[in-house]
Amino acid sequence: MPSAPAPFDMATFETALRKHSVVVVETYANWCLPCRIQGPLLNTARARPKNADSIVLRIGEKSPKPIWKRFGLKAYGVIIVFREGREVARGSPTEQADMDRLFGHAG
Repeated sequence: MPSAPAPFDMATFETALRKHSVVVVETYANWCLPCRIQGPLLNTARARPKNADSIVLRIGEKSPKPIWKRFGLKAYGVIIVFREGREVARGSPTEQADMDRLFGHAG
């Protein structure tokens, strides 16, 4: 079972990039329907053996604006996948096949 998303902060992000082969940044709000749809899809993708080392960092409603700007984010329900320290995929999947394609770029 994949670990729960951790709150995003720059120190945690930098550490995660060094320690994990796959780092996922997600924008999330409880009231966001795409976000709620994405949760189980993200867990399924992360449970696959090739993604076992993944970690999710969550940018939420209370995250400072500079964090949103750093990633060029303007909406909830965005998933960004990093591999070996580089962004390799970004999207807003609401179906498992789309989430798997997003992760396919990461492994």
